[in-house]
Amino acid sequence: MREGIYDKPRYIDRYTLVTKDGLMYGFNDAPYHPQGFGQFVGTWTGGSRSHLGKRIDISDLSEEAQKFVSERL
Repeated sequence: MREGIYDKPRYIDRYTLVTKDGLMYGFNDAPYHPQGFGQFVGTWTGGSRSHLGKRIDISDLSEEAQKFVSERL
């Protein structure tokens, strides 16, 4: 399982993190804010990831979103 971060800008859960264990987290630029979004959304079962959006690098995220990702890897 290859981990990755995916970006789909039009949604509240803009970003999706897929960990090497297949765990998936949806989040936005402010995952710790009361009006932000950051939570476990399921387990990857395989197949295409094209519906998750464009693959991006962790450096493309806000500092808060980078912290969210780092805590889950």
